[in-house]
Amino acid sequence: QLQGVACHVDIQPWTLPSHGAEDVAFVQVGAPPQFFLAVANFYSQGHYNIDSTIFRWNGSGFEFFQSIPSRGAYDWEGFSIDGADYLALANHRDDAGRYEVDSVIYQW
Repeated sequence: QLQGVACHVDIQPWTLPSHGAEDVAFVQVGAPPQFFLAVANFYSQGHYNIDSTIFRWNGSGFEFFQSIPSRGAYDWEGFSIDGADYLALANHRDDAGRYEVDSVIYQW
């Protein structure tokens, strides 16, 4: 256990537009690698049926890449199987109050 140690780290803050975001996932895809942040938007202005957003690293910051339809999005997970890259979105509920909504897996 460290005692009496002061640490200062300069961290550059970035802001990403979101709506009741529940999760942010970092995803690395391809070779050479590209880097993405996927934001799971849960709720906005009385609605669960809103888009979630993917941002791409451009070398100096994250920029908008793509909107994905979602229903009370709760979680993103990126993974690879046999060299193919995937991004899974867990949806929680829709505007009609149904909790039996499909989640979706996208292949890059």
